[in-house]
Amino acid sequence: LDQAFLDAVLPALASASAPRTLVWTSSVWVLGARSVPTDESVTLTPAAHAIWRASHEARVLAAASPRLRIASIRPGIVYGGGRGIVSDMVKQALNGLIRVVGDGTNRWPGIYDRDLADLYERVVATPEASGVYHGVDEQDERVSDIAEALADHVTPAADIRYVPLPEARAKLGATYADALAMDQVVRSPRARA
Repeated sequence: LDQAFLDAVLPALASASAPRTLVWTSSVWVLGARSVPTDESVTLTPAAHAIWRASHEARVLAAASPRLRIASIRPGIVYGGGRGIVSDMVKQALNGLIRVVGDGTNRWPGIYDRDLADLYERVVATPEASGVYHGVDEQDERVSDIAEALADHVTPAADIRYVPLPEARAKLGATYADALAMDQVVRSPRARA
């Protein structure tokens, strides 16, 4: 669907008579595993689950021109609201058992949903904003710490099960399980600026 969208929209935007702006949503998973702080300038080594996102992002960024302003936002793991990976963990906690893929020592670059919305708003409203922006809170939360906080927040406290990666791959698919177990430390100096 994204490919079909790009095939239709990019030529239309490029041929528009008035200047246009396109804000594209990518993902920090296009960065791949990053155990050291990684900013927006890094060369991509996408997780298998996000390979398609990396190629689409490259295509979108390459379409930039003096009349077409392009920004790509790479959100981290979004929390807040009722959807997403962290929300699924909350639901698991309420049901008494949180499942964590791997040993939980990996870090997820998170972002509160309202902070992410603020980033989109600022990028759209800033005429010179273009290129890549990481949408992360830079807190470097270990997944085990997230699970423990959620488990302790419900009554009775939820149990936590650390699912071995081979088992998670069999249940969730290899690429998704590997992405959930990936360690990432992501920085966002362009977004903060």
